[in-house]
Amino acid sequence: MSAPMTPDREQIRAEVDRLRARVAELEAQHAAALALHRTYDDSAHCVADDEPWPCTTRTALGQSAPALTEDPHDGPLHHSYAVGRDLPEADPARCHRDGGAS
Repeated sequence: MSAPMTPDREQIRAEVDRLRARVAELEAQHAAALALHRTYDDSAHCVADDEPWPCTTRTALGQSAPALTEDPHDGPLHHSYAVGRDLPEADPARCHRDGGAS
């Protein structure tokens, strides 16, 4: 059985150059597609296909606005949660064990 053939340096360099050129070509196509898919100045719809923004093309290309996974701590929906150690200590004099009115 003979040893497996390994490519020489020139073959590897040629393949690297070919792959780099392909990546550059795909990046240019990606940028061109993104340039076509943009919003109208006065509407949240895509100029290219009139879909609501972000359009399916923009989403497929990974360029849609990321969804917020958590409300920012300074946002309008932020709620500071209090746990037992954060609450004031109960005053036994104010507690009614018999359920009477205070």
